[in-house]
Parts: sequence; C-alpha cells; structure tokens
Amino acid sequence: MIKKQYLLFLLWGILSLTAYAQKPNPAAVKAVTAILYEQQAAWNAGDISSFMEGYWQSDCLVFMGSQGPTFGYENVKQRYEKNYATKALMGRLQFTVKDVQQHSPTIIQMLGKFELERSGGNASGYFSLLWRKTDEGWKIISDHTSASNQN
Repeated sequence: MIKKQYLLFLLWGILSLTAYAQKPNPAAVKAVTAILYEQQAAWNAGDISSFMEGYWQSDCLVFMGSQGPTFGYENVKQRYEKNYATKALMGRLQFTVKDVQQHSPTIIQMLGKFELERSGGNASGYFSLLWRKTDEGWKIISDHTSASNQN
C-alpha cells in the first residue's frame, strides 16, 4: 500500500513539473509583452486609467508593494492615483522583461525590471506579474513590485 501511495505521489510530482515547465506559446508571450509596453506608454503619457487597462477588473486583483497587499481593481487604481497624482510624480517609466514562463494555456508569469526617472528622485526595482487569459484578453491578476537599491 505504501508503494502505491509513493508511486502516486511521484507521478503527481512529475506531472506538476511538466505543467510548470510548459513551453511558452509565442503568441501569448507577444500579447502580454505588448500589453506591458502599452501600459508603459500610458504611464509616460500621464494616463493612469489607460495604464490600468492591463489589470483584471476584479476584487480578486492583488498588488503587492512595500506597503503590503492591496486587493481589488478600484483600490489598486486609487493607490496609483494617490501615489502618482501628477505627471511629474509619474515621471518616465521603462520596463525591461527578464523572463516569461507559461504555466498553463491561460496563466503566464513575467519577471522584469522597472526604471522610473523623475525630478523628485528616481526609482528602480523588479516586478513579478501573473497574467491570466480572460474573456477580455490577457490581464494582470497579481503584481508584486519591489523597489531596489541595487541596479
């Protein structure tokens, strides 16, 4: 009986690793990358509403930053509007994608770097985005962004 349980556990582990290591669909990677750079352009135009179009409009959306988690589309949008109330505070944003992994046909993880140049002081750091393919297209469902002292 123990052998059977061990084999089932081993099989489950192998299947899990296979799912995790799925080869990314080039069209899906291109789609999420295009959305990210549309967000960058919207940010640089001072347009938070257009920037937010890349996010899932759901109470289940989560943004994790230095202040802890913020849940829900409207709360995330209000956080951006509060912290970046003017175009000068928004500055000029540049994203660099470092890695993209597709975990399933509808889930993509993207790792990257951000650099924000602004008159009040520059910022840079890293992000981890979890994208989900929805009826409205690819949307960010989880955003973990951390500022870094190291570039």
